Amino acid sequence: MIEDLLKKRNNVSFFSKDRIPEKKLIEELLEKAHAFTPHKNNFWHYDLHVYGPEHEESKRNLAKSSVCNVHKDHYRQENVSDEDWGKLEKSYQDWLDFYNGDESKDYVIKDKWHFNQQVTAPYILAYYPAEVKARPSQVETEYFQKRAEKVFYRPDKVYKDQFHQQAGMHAMVTSMLALEKGLDVSFCKCYFYNEKVHSDITLKQGSAFLMGIGYRDLKKKQYDIKCWIKKPRLDEIVTWK
Repeated sequence: MIEDLLKKRNNVSFFSKDRIPEKKLIEELLEKAHAFTPHKNNFWHYDLHVYGPEHEESKRNLAKSSVCNVHKDHYRQENVSDEDWGKLEKSYQDWLDFYNGDESKDYVIKDKWHFNQQVTAPYILAYYPAEVKARPSQVETEYFQKRAEKVFYRPDKVYKDQFHQQAGMHAMVTSMLALEKGLDVSFCKCYFYNEKVHSDITLKQGSAFLMGIGYRDLKKKQYDIKCWIKKPRLDEIVTWK
């Protein structure tokens, strides 16, 4: 049931490095999501880049750039010292070691080090704004060449609001299809780019968010990823007219 899939979905921090979904399965999910996700006028305002297991170094740097709490504010400043970048690297590794069971590294909890490790999932889907919304296979059609510019005015122009809307819709459809296949999914938006933690994934600017797909690492020491802000009441959101 759809409701059961929605109940299952929650943000996973640690994905298994031993159990990796086959590329063919991810391709099938994306083919279905492409077919079933509605997009206004059949224009895609986003490009979707998929980073597989071979992008391990980029994902590790991306995880370091997702540092949270007060550390986030510090590392997003300009002119951070090389010594501090070294501290980030050590703290990230110690944080990983702690969640691998090394209790001697518990200072990372006391000092509020935290990273969005879900960005190291076997497959990362990154939604970027498209250069143009009309793609070659559409432009070459007879209808497009005769009518598109009159009907749509600017059939090439990408709109920011539709980029975000479509990315969210596609990601939710993809996540449901993934959950149906027994996979786990996780979302992240908290990251930045700096050459000191270079990642090809964040080098391209303007991503809506990232979505990780894989299998939850059940051997890892777990913690809940949750929002401390409670949900609003339904009647604060929905008004019947």
